[in-house]
Amino acid sequence: MAVTARATNDRYVVAQFTNGTSTEAGGVHVTLDLTVYNDINNLQYPSHFIQWVQVTVPSAFTGSGAGGAFTASDFIPPSGWHVSSIAGSVITFMSATTDYTFSAGTSRTFLLKVNTPTATACPGTSYAFGVIANQSTNGGNGNTYKYRPTAPKPSVSITNCVTPTYLVMTSVSPSSIFTAGSSQTVILTATLTTLTHDSFGNPVAGTPISNEPLTFYEGSAAITTCSEGLTPSTNSSGVATCTYAPLGGPITPLSAGNYDESASFAGDSVPYPPYGSTNSSPKQLTVSASDTSLDVPDVSGPYGGTVTLTATLKNGGAQTGVPGQTIAFYLNGSNGNLVGSATTDGSGLATLSNVSIAGIAGGSYPQYIYASFTANGTYGAATNYARLTVTALGQAISFTGPGDQPLVNGSVGISATAFVINTTTPSNLPVSFDSSTTASVCSVGNAALQPNGSTTATVTFQSLGLCTITASQTGNSSYGGATPVSQSFNIVTTSMICTLHDLTGLVYNGAAQSPTCTTNIAGVSCSVSGAPQTGAGSYPVNAVPQAGYSCSASGTFIIGKALAQVIPSNMTLTYTGGTLQPSVTTVPAGLALSYTGQASLPQTNVGSYNVGWAINDTNYYGSAQGTFQITAAGQTITITSFKINATGGASSQPVTFSLSADSDPTACSVDTNGTVTILDITKWGNCHIVLNQAAGGNYSAAPARNTTLVHGTLAQGPATIDATQKYVVPEL
Repeated sequence: MAVTARATNDRYVVAQFTNGTSTEAGGVHVTLDLTVYNDINNLQYPSHFIQWVQVTVPSAFTGSGAGGAFTASDFIPPSGWHVSSIAGSVITFMSATTDYTFSAGTSRTFLLKVNTPTATACPGTSYAFGVIANQSTNGGNGNTYKYRPTAPKPSVSITNCVTPTYLVMTSVSPSSIFTAGSSQTVILTATLTTLTHDSFGNPVAGTPISNEPLTFYEGSAAITTCSEGLTPSTNSSGVATCTYAPLGGPITPLSAGNYDESASFAGDSVPYPPYGSTNSSPKQLTVSASDTSLDVPDVSGPYGGTVTLTATLKNGGAQTGVPGQTIAFYLNGSNGNLVGSATTDGSGLATLSNVSIAGIAGGSYPQYIYASFTANGTYGAATNYARLTVTALGQAISFTGPGDQPLVNGSVGISATAFVINTTTPSNLPVSFDSSTTASVCSVGNAALQPNGSTTATVTFQSLGLCTITASQTGNSSYGGATPVSQSFNIVTTSMICTLHDLTGLVYNGAAQSPTCTTNIAGVSCSVSGAPQTGAGSYPVNAVPQAGYSCSASGTFIIGKALAQVIPSNMTLTYTGGTLQPSVTTVPAGLALSYTGQASLPQTNVGSYNVGWAINDTNYYGSAQGTFQITAAGQTITITSFKINATGGASSQPVTFSLSADSDPTACSVDTNGTVTILDITKWGNCHIVLNQAAGGNYSAAPARNTTLVHGTLAQGPATIDATQKYVVPEL
């Protein structure tokens, strides 16, 4: 932090993010510790005070309200202060009108619970916050504290490229000195670690960082007189100390009052990833005008519980304890609530036990505890502040599963309660339910917090199987997150009786056919697997229950063969000399047949033969039996040729035979010996035969004789030559 020059009546503030919150990751929920210093730097007016602080949050940061809007619960002001107004990203804080303690050299820390923007590419983005202040609670212009123009604005670096660090001002020892006595020394101790966060986004110390230089401050001025050096280095535990004499500077002269002591770390670019910069929150050093001082240690207690407040009253140059004096204790600063008084013991220690901190949300509250000693005739007045830290209470979830559920019920209600751990007291925080690991089996609806502190929801069944519901409670600033509890149960079927009907008695008809199924529960049906079937045969079938039910029924579904006709024909045939057999058809046509007769087929000879046929088909049956007869064939005599005999003259020359020129050669033929072959009996009238005898010796050739074949009507007998010289052939 830079040392700023002093000017007359200059009202300025400076601010910085402390407790390691100046560097944050992107896209997370964090708590930023904004420490604002009264940097008036005018010792002529050390009592000038601040009662009004206005912070402008960069638009990239969002709150917990709808659409990322900021709400009052996003901010924890210091003790004695409250959120006065929220106008978009402009937040105004105000103290009690009678609180004049935020004076020169002191500070106040405001906790901002925000959602950080997404981190950009390395090295990230730095966001500056606006801060102004005022001495008046109404923000009047005449009392405005401007931001010192030479001082850097408080900024938060949003980056994923550095290792965030966390710096804690561990102690100021002693915490009280006097305005007289330049030899008085104070030891400041600070601890540097990496930064982590708890489940609520609050900063938490991580791994100690050694061999890094720290700068210590008194108010806004750097302390350059540490006996350990200008910038003391951290040891293996991350601890650095600065021993200095406050009356020697950096603020001189050092008037009576309370002064903030703090430390800062500038970061280190050598490691990879590099260490980010960070500033501690302050602890107070009390400077008293008299030799009476009051030491008040910081206190921590559980949310809703009690704490013990202590203060040590000391006096004189040796600062020895003062016994028998009354110390008043307040919560919420000097203008807060008086919670009790206690008397100092022989060591000057006053102890007030069982102080309730109920109603104070979890978090760290600087200068929340105020102790006061009122001057008397012997000792001067003394006051001092201390930090109150309210720790979150642990939670445990009570969640019992509903047991196995029938699918047909459709849904079941569940209930879970988050209790303060090891008690039966509900935290009254809603429990969330998740069924994503078994989403195909069940789903859980919206949860509702009930007046008794339990949370209820409805689980809807999707299918049979194992349903697992996980109950969670993430906590808040006052309650720590509870260990999630899972419960599993089976979504099962409802048993019933299924009966199969029409397993037999059906005959093949060419259409698909099926048995039927009924149950013993009205309105609940079942179907049949393995059916319908079309062809004749035997089929294994099973009952299939309606979804959500179970039953067991099985059988054999039989479709019988249909009767078909076997029709033999041509069962009597006449002997032909070739093979013969009857014809067979079926109705329906085209069915395959197996021969079942005793006689083989075909047959040739005249006789009676036992024949039979049976249908050979997967869907039809039928048969026919009978006698196949081959009867004797009739006989006829057919003249196919004959010989014409002729007697010639005495010359002994042979008589020759030939067809005349007007004969039809397709009707008949004749050889030289007179043998006539009938070629076509219907053409006999066109068969003309010529007989000749050649001349020989004492004889001349005989005159040619012509004859015509005629189909006679005479009784069967020898052919004759009629009076017209026609050769008559008997009826064939």
